[in-house]
Amino acid sequence: MVIPAEIRDEYNRLGEQKDVVHLKDFARWSYISGADWTNLCRRSADFAGIEDGDRLFEAGCGSGAFLAEVAAYRQVTLAGVDFAENLVAIAKSQLPGDFQVADITSLLTVENGSYDKVLSHGVFLYLDSLDAARRAVLEMVRITRPGGLVYIGIVNDPERHGSFDHPPSGSFLFTRSFWRDFAAEQGLTLELIDQDRIFSKPSGYDCYSRVRYSLLLKKP
Repeated sequence: MVIPAEIRDEYNRLGEQKDVVHLKDFARWSYISGADWTNLCRRSADFAGIEDGDRLFEAGCGSGAFLAEVAAYRQVTLAGVDFAENLVAIAKSQLPGDFQVADITSLLTVENGSYDKVLSHGVFLYLDSLDAARRAVLEMVRITRPGGLVYIGIVNDPERHGSFDHPPSGSFLFTRSFWRDFAAEQGLTLELIDQDRIFSKPSGYDCYSRVRYSLLLKKP
């Protein structure tokens, strides 16, 4: 696995909790309120251009928390994979759709061009190399239909993280130039946006929006 085994173990332990009432709390989002979580997910869905009727696939779906909010906002069909089997079991029990245990860098069971939008929300934070990111996004592009979109949300920005005394968790490997080079190489249209243009708050926890970004890749 390209993501450290201890991260998978941690998420599997989260999936064993018995007193959790919100899907987001199985995936280390317990520090954001339910209302803020809904707002973040809906704003992210708007940025990703998600529309009624879209076939969605999430790479790193966890318990299905993000997809659940999107499905409450738009009429969509759902699918996804995650490496934490306990979280996949929760997604299967709570959401309609096709959810499997898999590594996002090797989506062997998913056919080319199967989905309108392929999403990854807050997952690339935990990839541990540029090679892992490249393999993951190549798979995401492969399973996206021609004309479809790949959304990669909440990526740490190494060019801005120094402004915080206590920067957010996860990697700082992926500069914006990594995505520009990838898009040019693959013939994709790229849109990069500061995360605080999608979701921010004047006070309280804002998901470290000021030191993160999100992006879209459009497949020709």
